[in-house]
Amino acid sequence: MFEMGRDVKASVAAEVRAVMGRKQISGADLSDSTGIARSTLARKINGRVGFTVDEIFTIASALEVSVVDLVSPAASQWSAA
Repeated sequence: MFEMGRDVKASVAAEVRAVMGRKQISGADLSDSTGIARSTLARKINGRVGFTVDEIFTIASALEVSVVDLVSPAASQWSAA
């Protein structure tokens, strides 16, 4: 069964990790470029804590991708539910 909060959080986190991997950007580098504390970013990237809308925009900018790139997998899951 689809649980929106958990699934969306995990999906966005997975997409952020995937983009970081493709672009070879470390958590420390992303933390430095976004101003999000390393420990906070680690919890969010691991899906334990959700991202705020502002953080998604900031991370998308730092990773040089669109916000849609980060949230569309989650949106696809949500619309399929």
